[in-house]
Amino acid sequence: MILLASFLVMGHAAFAANTKKSAPDLGPTMRFVVVRSSAPGCEPTCPEWISAEGSIEAGTPALFKRTLKGLGGRKLPVVVDSPGGNVEAALALGRLLRKNKLDIAVGKTRFTGCQPMPRTARRTTARVLAISAMPMPAAPSAIPPVR
Repeated sequence: MILLASFLVMGHAAFAANTKKSAPDLGPTMRFVVVRSSAPGCEPTCPEWISAEGSIEAGTPALFKRTLKGLGGRKLPVVVDSPGGNVEAALALGRLLRKNKLDIAVGKTRFTGCQPMPRTARRTTARVLAISAMPMPAAPSAIPPVR
Protein backbone atom coordinates (compact mmCIF):
# COMPACT_ATOMS: atom_id res chain seq x y z
CA MET A 1 0.00 0.00 0.00
CA ILE A 2 2.79 2.42 0.91
CA LEU A 3 4.60 1.54 -2.31
CA LEU A 4 1.46 2.28 -4.33
CA ALA A 5 0.96 5.63 -2.57
CA SER A 6 4.57 6.68 -3.22
CA PHE A 7 4.20 5.83 -6.95
CA LEU A 8 1.02 7.89 -7.12
CA VAL A 9 2.69 10.87 -5.43
CA MET A 10 5.77 10.64 -7.68
CA GLY A 11 3.57 10.27 -10.75
CA HIS A 12 1.46 13.27 -9.80
CA ALA A 13 4.59 15.40 -9.18
CA ALA A 14 6.06 14.41 -12.55
CA PHE A 15 2.74 15.18 -14.29
CA ALA A 16 2.51 18.59 -12.59
CA ALA A 17 6.09 19.43 -13.57
CA ASN A 18 5.42 18.54 -17.20
CA THR A 19 2.18 20.52 -17.45
CA LYS A 20 3.49 23.82 -16.04
CA LYS A 21 2.98 26.49 -18.64
CA SER A 22 5.80 28.86 -19.38
CA ALA A 23 5.08 32.57 -19.61
CA PRO A 24 3.85 33.45 -23.10
CA ASP A 25 6.16 35.43 -25.36
CA LEU A 26 4.45 38.79 -25.77
CA GLY A 27 6.99 40.17 -28.22
CA PRO A 28 9.30 43.13 -27.82
CA THR A 29 9.32 45.34 -24.74
CA MET A 30 7.26 48.53 -24.92
CA ARG A 31 8.99 51.51 -26.47
CA PHE A 32 7.91 55.13 -26.30
CA VAL A 33 8.34 57.42 -29.29
CA VAL A 34 7.24 61.05 -29.57
CA VAL A 35 5.77 61.34 -33.06
CA ARG A 36 4.32 64.08 -35.24
CA SER A 37 1.64 63.49 -37.85
CA SER A 38 2.75 63.47 -41.45
CA ALA A 39 -0.75 64.27 -42.75
CA PRO A 40 -0.59 66.63 -45.72
CA GLY A 41 -1.51 70.24 -45.01
CA CYS A 42 -1.32 70.07 -41.21
CA GLU A 43 1.77 72.28 -40.83
CA PRO A 44 2.49 74.16 -38.66
CA THR A 45 0.00 72.58 -36.24
CA CYS A 46 0.44 68.87 -36.96
CA PRO A 47 -0.73 66.74 -34.03
CA GLU A 48 1.88 65.09 -31.84
CA TRP A 49 1.52 62.12 -29.52
CA ILE A 50 3.48 59.49 -27.65
CA SER A 51 3.41 56.11 -29.36
CA ALA A 52 3.62 53.28 -26.79
CA GLU A 53 3.98 49.89 -28.46
CA GLY A 54 5.06 46.51 -27.10
CA SER A 55 4.71 44.36 -24.00
CA ILE A 56 4.72 45.92 -20.55
CA GLU A 57 7.71 44.78 -18.53
CA ALA A 58 9.05 45.69 -15.08
CA GLY A 59 11.17 48.54 -16.50
CA THR A 60 8.41 50.08 -18.63
CA PRO A 61 7.29 52.72 -16.08
CA ALA A 62 10.89 53.99 -15.77
CA LEU A 63 11.15 54.30 -19.55
CA PHE A 64 7.88 56.24 -19.61
CA LYS A 65 9.12 58.58 -16.86
CA ARG A 66 12.22 59.28 -18.95
CA THR A 67 10.05 60.03 -21.98
CA LEU A 68 7.90 62.45 -19.96
CA LYS A 69 10.99 64.17 -18.59
CA GLY A 70 12.21 64.73 -22.15
CA LEU A 71 8.95 66.49 -23.01
CA GLY A 72 9.67 69.30 -20.61
CA GLY A 73 6.13 69.49 -19.24
CA ARG A 74 4.26 69.22 -22.57
CA LYS A 75 1.16 67.05 -22.22
CA LEU A 76 0.85 64.82 -25.28
CA PRO A 77 -1.75 62.08 -25.65
CA VAL A 78 -0.54 58.49 -25.50
CA VAL A 79 -1.54 55.97 -28.20
CA VAL A 80 -1.05 52.43 -26.86
CA ASP A 81 -0.72 49.13 -28.71
CA SER A 82 0.18 46.36 -26.26
CA PRO A 83 -0.53 42.65 -25.86
CA GLY A 84 -0.22 43.04 -22.06
CA GLY A 85 2.55 41.92 -19.75
CA ASN A 86 3.56 42.58 -16.16
CA VAL A 87 0.46 43.55 -14.15
CA GLU A 88 2.31 45.55 -11.47
CA ALA A 89 4.20 47.52 -14.14
CA ALA A 90 0.94 48.16 -16.02
CA LEU A 91 -0.66 49.51 -12.84
CA ALA A 92 2.36 51.75 -12.22
CA LEU A 93 2.13 52.98 -15.81
CA GLY A 94 -1.55 53.77 -15.30
CA ARG A 95 -0.74 55.73 -12.14
CA LEU A 96 1.86 57.76 -14.07
CA LEU A 97 -0.68 58.54 -16.79
CA ARG A 98 -3.24 59.65 -14.20
CA LYS A 99 -0.72 61.66 -12.17
CA ASN A 100 0.36 63.55 -15.30
CA LYS A 101 -3.26 63.94 -16.48
CA LEU A 102 -2.51 62.51 -19.93
CA ASP A 103 -5.12 61.36 -22.41
CA ILE A 104 -4.78 57.79 -23.61
CA ALA A 105 -6.19 55.85 -26.56
CA VAL A 106 -5.77 52.35 -27.92
CA GLY A 107 -4.40 52.37 -31.44
CA LYS A 108 -1.41 51.64 -33.63
CA THR A 109 1.05 54.17 -34.96
CA ARG A 110 2.13 53.39 -38.51
CA PHE A 111 5.51 54.83 -39.35
CA THR A 112 5.50 55.79 -43.04
CA GLY A 113 8.73 56.58 -44.84
CA CYS A 114 10.70 56.43 -41.59
CA GLN A 115 11.31 54.41 -38.49
CA PRO A 116 11.69 55.62 -34.92
CA MET A 117 15.12 57.14 -34.48
CA PRO A 118 17.65 56.40 -31.75
CA ARG A 119 17.21 57.89 -28.29
CA THR A 120 19.11 61.02 -29.32
CA ALA A 121 16.39 61.98 -31.80
CA ARG A 122 13.70 64.38 -30.66
CA ARG A 123 10.77 63.17 -32.78
CA THR A 124 9.77 61.34 -35.91
CA THR A 125 6.78 61.59 -38.23
CA ALA A 126 4.00 59.07 -38.46
CA ARG A 127 0.30 58.49 -38.88
CA VAL A 128 -2.11 56.91 -36.47
CA LEU A 129 -3.53 53.83 -38.14
CA ALA A 130 -6.55 53.56 -35.88
CA ILE A 131 -7.65 54.89 -32.55
CA SER A 132 -10.41 53.56 -30.40
CA ALA A 133 -11.38 54.40 -26.88
CA MET A 134 -14.16 53.43 -24.54
CA PRO A 135 -15.03 55.72 -21.66
CA MET A 136 -15.49 54.00 -18.36
CA PRO A 137 -18.78 54.82 -16.62
CA ALA A 138 -18.72 56.03 -13.03
CA ALA A 139 -21.06 53.29 -11.86
CA PRO A 140 -22.35 50.02 -13.33
CA SER A 141 -25.87 51.48 -13.41
CA ALA A 142 -24.61 54.11 -15.86
CA ILE A 143 -23.99 51.45 -18.52
CA PRO A 144 -26.74 51.69 -21.15
CA PRO A 145 -28.51 48.45 -22.03
CA VAL A 146 -27.51 46.70 -25.25
CA ARG A 147 -30.38 46.51 -27.71
